[in-house]
Amino acid sequence: MKTARLALEHRNTAAGRKGDSMRISTLKGFVRLSLASLAVVALLRASTAVAQLPPGALSTVPVPKPDLTGFVRDEATAIALGKALFWDMQLGSDGIQSCGACHFHGGADNRLKNQVNPGTIHAATTFEVAKPNATLTAANFPLHKLANPEDRFSRVLFDADDVISSQSVTLAKFNDIIPGQAEENCTVTPDPIFNVGGVNVRRVQPRNVPTMINAIFTFRNFWDGRGNAIFNGVDGTGPRNPNARVLQVQADGSVVPVAVAISPASLASQAVPVLGSNFAL
Repeated sequence: MKTARLALEHRNTAAGRKGDSMRISTLKGFVRLSLASLAVVALLRASTAVAQLPPGALSTVPVPKPDLTGFVRDEATAIALGKALFWDMQLGSDGIQSCGACHFHGGADNRLKNQVNPGTIHAATTFEVAKPNATLTAANFPLHKLANPEDRFSRVLFDADDVISSQSVTLAKFNDIIPGQAEENCTVTPDPIFNVGGVNVRRVQPRNVPTMINAIFTFRNFWDGRGNAIFNGVDGTGPRNPNARVLQVQADGSVVPVAVAISPASLASQAVPVLGSNFAL
């Protein structure tokens, strides 16, 4: 009996110690969970506080400049050349059109006459908002009209796929440049879309021209992003064109085709196709 009682007391003591250990372990787990919860709450509050701060001035953001050390010897001269070319009407095949023609007012285009494209990006050729060479008025807007403007499910009164954009050059076939002359040698080609009574008028680009102010901060350019952030030296497709090559001068004066990848340089990617577009220059 004494032996049995001692065994029972030993078992109860061991059970007590085990229970105390379990309670201590549970308490520690609860403390750890509480501390973790407090840490999460603190982080969320800090994140919310940061999110509520107004964004800083864009002038405080570093300009994302590409590394041009292997391409440009004099950066100041290159900048001056770029500014001059932006406004130079000799870039246009007609000796009139320039980059600045469509980016003159606040970096965009504020002209009203002959500024409608019928939707040629998806092969539409019917003008709905205004005819070629017409002058836009407030009555031409909006391009999507509802019976109740505050109810998007109300009856549609008018809807057009026309695009308000920028007039550029007339349709012509390029033949050659004429040294010393701004206007290039081109043969006029009848334009089935942009004409008035069979007489060509200036073509209007199929997408609205965005402002070029602060465009350096745009990672990719054009509305559809086809102006790749990586410039391959040839076109706007970046590394998607595996055959893009530029000529590199060697020490002996010879040239060899090489691949380049300049980044970030989406402005270069968007500038190259514009030069050869019959809707732009």
